[in-house]
Formats: sequence, C-alpha cells, structure tokens
Amino acid sequence: MSRSTWNPHKIIGIALLFGLFFWFVDSVYHYFAFSELLRRLIVQKPDSLLEPLFLNIQPYQLFVRIVCLVFCLIVGIIVALFVERHKKAEQRIKESEEHYRILTERANDAIGVIYEGKIV
Repeated sequence: MSRSTWNPHKIIGIALLFGLFFWFVDSVYHYFAFSELLRRLIVQKPDSLLEPLFLNIQPYQLFVRIVCLVFCLIVGIIVALFVERHKKAEQRIKESEEHYRILTERANDAIGVIYEGKIV
C-alpha cells in the first residue's frame, strides 16, 4: 500500500507560499514601477532593499496582497479537505472490497447474481 505524501499541512503550507510569493512579486513590481523609487535605487542607493519593498506600501496594495494571501489560504484549505475526503473514500472502498471478499470466500451457500433476467 503506497502512502500519499500529501497531507493537509503540506497543502496549506504550499498555498501560503504561493500567497507570499505573490506578495513578493507584487512588491518587486511596485518597487520598480515608480520612477522615484527607481531613481532612489540608482542614485541614493538605499540601505536595504527590504525597506522600500515592505514599508512604502500604499493602502490599496496592502489590501490586494492580504486578499491574495487569504484567498490562497482558503484555496489550500479547500484542496486539503478534498484530498482528505478522497483518502477516506478510498479507505471505505478498500474496506468494502475486503468485506465482500471475506463474505464470498466464507459463504457456505452458493451466491448468484441475476442480471437482466439471467443468472450470472
């Protein structure tokens, strides 16, 4: 029996990493999109690249980044729930097959199936 390496914690973690990746890409884009910040990068050479990336955030930018992060988290939770439901369904199918196999192997009487009026 092969065990799946996908668990809810890993799925949610990957979703959050996607959200943080978007945050970083959006930060870099907005950092280089404005000529004043680009001029400051070339001429004044700021002390840290992190300062303009995270501290000079417009309110709408912060809102979009947080909404994207929350959206990624929600999608991760939904995917994790579907994966868990799929695992449980597979387990129930295996248990049902095992139960049917044991029932047919240990039956003292003959078991027949009637399909479209014929005994199969």
